[in-house]
Amino acid sequence: MMLQRSPEQEKALGARIDQMNNRRSPYYHQWLRAGDIGACYGVADADIGKVTTWLQSHGFTIDTVPAGQMTIIFSGTAGQVRSAFKTEIHNLDVRGELHIANMSEPEVPAALAPVIAGFRSLNNFFPKPLVHVLGPVQRDPATGKWRALPTNQYAVEKEPQPTGKGVDPLVTFNYNGLTFWAVGPQDFYAIYNETPLLTASTPINGAGQTLAVVEKSDVDPADVTSFRSQFGLPAYPSPPNNTQGGVNFIDGIANYCSNPGLSDSESEADIDVQWIGTTAPAAIIDFVSCADTETTSGVDLSASYIVNNLESTVSAFSVSFGECEAQLGSGASFYNNLWQQAVAEGQTPIISAGDSGDDRCDRADNIGLTGLSVNGLASTPYNVALKPQDVEPTEWLQLAEKNTGRKLL
Repeated sequence: MMLQRSPEQEKALGARIDQMNNRRSPYYHQWLRAGDIGACYGVADADIGKVTTWLQSHGFTIDTVPAGQMTIIFSGTAGQVRSAFKTEIHNLDVRGELHIANMSEPEVPAALAPVIAGFRSLNNFFPKPLVHVLGPVQRDPATGKWRALPTNQYAVEKEPQPTGKGVDPLVTFNYNGLTFWAVGPQDFYAIYNETPLLTASTPINGAGQTLAVVEKSDVDPADVTSFRSQFGLPAYPSPPNNTQGGVNFIDGIANYCSNPGLSDSESEADIDVQWIGTTAPAAIIDFVSCADTETTSGVDLSASYIVNNLESTVSAFSVSFGECEAQLGSGASFYNNLWQQAVAEGQTPIISAGDSGDDRCDRADNIGLTGLSVNGLASTPYNVALKPQDVEPTEWLQLAEKNTGRKLL
């Protein structure tokens, strides 16, 4: 359940965030803790008590009230939802996918309406991973070079020979008439000119920072360490908490969320933890994963946990999941408020714009119905989002060729 602060509180919080980003202000970079935000800008304890008491009177269980005091995480049955909110949960078949969802707008008592903004979700239309899998690659053990492996779905253009002759590690894929480049860490450093930062006398490499990734699947810790080894990256720094492969694995959080295990989002999770460690090789990484529930995405639970519980350590976090903005409904307010709280705490939410380009709403459909669309999770004033399509392909190629010294076709 999403709560709402008063207009006066909203104005005051906005002004405080502006001051924290104004070098001339005495509040410059004087970040708040989640509890401070809850006490000063969240819904009052007394009002939250009234709402939770009403929920409990209908049989719901209050799981937690996050420190920012803008949401209530609770659980119950479809029958309790029907009784309390006057809406039914039905099974649906949407474009061949099975879902559940409420059939009408939920209702709440008029006395509680001023502090209840709505519901993040009474359905399981969840954000989806934005990874776009093109095919496998393999390292030649004799030469150390990489080569693409063709599959039944993907043809490979100019595949290197088994002797290892060919590009290293850049590989080109031809898919549906388009050419894609598989870029390894060293390519990334060259293309975006990061090598001077990493090799400077005082390197800019993420040292002293803790970064987090929002996930709803576990990964095999061996994937984390083998990626660094295969591409010649330094070992992860030793973090202080639950360490596996040099990463803090925070999943299945007691009294908060369940361990997701290895789900169908594992590929996204692998890429996220590997590449955040590529771009900031000396940073500590918190891998925070929560399982989906029947009506709450593990993405929402993981992100909320980072913002409300790790604000004193995590300086930035990455979310590589997306949902069509036009279909997000009240969920837009959920992400706006959560990212706003993160910014007030000094955290930077970095949200994927989506590998699918400008068809976030029509992805996986055979035809386009909505036209240009964006990722709703990335549509707030408080997050950072960038997609490669913002740069003309010819400009990107010129930049890549300049920094790599290689001619890219």
